[in-house]
Amino acid sequence: MFTFNSIISTMRIRFIFFLLIPVFVSSCAKKSIGSSTASSVSYIESLVPGTYFEYKLGNGGFTDKIVSSDHNKSGRNYNMRVRYYSWGATDTAYFRLAEAGLMAYDQETGGETIDIPANPTTGFTWMESDNSWKYVIKATDAELTTPQGMYKNLLIIQATQLTGRDKEKMSQYHNYYAPGIGFVASMIEGQLVCYLTEHKIGDKE
Repeated sequence: MFTFNSIISTMRIRFIFFLLIPVFVSSCAKKSIGSSTASSVSYIESLVPGTYFEYKLGNGGFTDKIVSSDHNKSGRNYNMRVRYYSWGATDTAYFRLAEAGLMAYDQETGGETIDIPANPTTGFTWMESDNSWKYVIKATDAELTTPQGMYKNLLIIQATQLTGRDKEKMSQYHNYYAPGIGFVASMIEGQLVCYLTEHKIGDKE
């Protein structure tokens, strides 16, 4: 049986953009976020340099920022995202857009894995390039309330670790993606452990 503190201490070493804390239901009025229909917009976040997303995590948090583009990996060009944790750690990841969706370069294997499918449908399943993780679309019309408001028409991706490759990570996550935004929250065993607090696309004000 885990506690909230054990989750935070386990995750502080490194995150792979899979996270999430008990769903907060505030007594105050909630604004509706990401209410576009699933078929009208993409769940894929912007890769424009300068884009950033800020997340709350326990007593701290982290910021994902697209810092540059045109990074060649195995003959393909990727945009670089750096994750800045409130306790001083950083983590770098590489992404590119393709016909299949948002693709992530796996620095462990040199392979490539779908991060978010271009046309997600419930039940669609895929694997990490080395079969260490399994991903399943659990819903495309979910709702979730966080301290920032209520999200609608969310994509849920269940990520399950199969081989124990990433020992510092939990065994399973449910990650939530909002239309027109991207990753907004993550759940572990029904507990909300991380959620989006602010974001900006490129040079937009």
